[in-house]
Amino acid sequence: MGFSPTPDEQGPPPPPRVEVDGQTYDADALARPPVDLLVLAQDRRWQSLDTIRTVKSAIGTGLIAGGAIYGTQHNARPEIALAAILGGLLLKATSQADTRQWEMVPRTTYVIPLNLPEGRHDITVAFPDIPGVRQEWRGLVAPPPGEEATYYFRMQRYNTGPLAWPPPAIARNEPPADPQADGRP
Repeated sequence: MGFSPTPDEQGPPPPPRVEVDGQTYDADALARPPVDLLVLAQDRRWQSLDTIRTVKSAIGTGLIAGGAIYGTQHNARPEIALAAILGGLLLKATSQADTRQWEMVPRTTYVIPLNLPEGRHDITVAFPDIPGVRQEWRGLVAPPPGEEATYYFRMQRYNTGPLAWPPPAIARNEPPADPQADGRP
């Protein structure tokens, strides 16, 4: 059994391009995906589970056959034959592969640390090699020195923005921001 596409067919995950306030941010050394699920699916260590399933199925078949043969003997104890058959059925039932899949799992995620001066910033993340995969956020807040902020984005094709920070659901719970406070018109 194989998974498709293979990493060779698909190629490596594309590098993102990051812009902060309209200027390219040098994130090349930092914007590497921590894991590529396509490569992970092809890894032989995960495929060794198929061997375990095959062995469980073979042992289950042997227990079923052995229990049935033992049960036909003249002085056989029926509880032993039944236990062997049930044990074999249990092993065979649990040896099947879990072939469910989740289409929404991304191929990879990126962790891109940005060191920005305090204030609001416009951030754009784009994947130039993939048409339509670009997202722009306006007004992301970089906290003062000594504090940290973490933003999680789910990039969806053709959902480019610009999107405002904070999103409307969060903004309803915050007092109105003074647009003059950060120098914006």
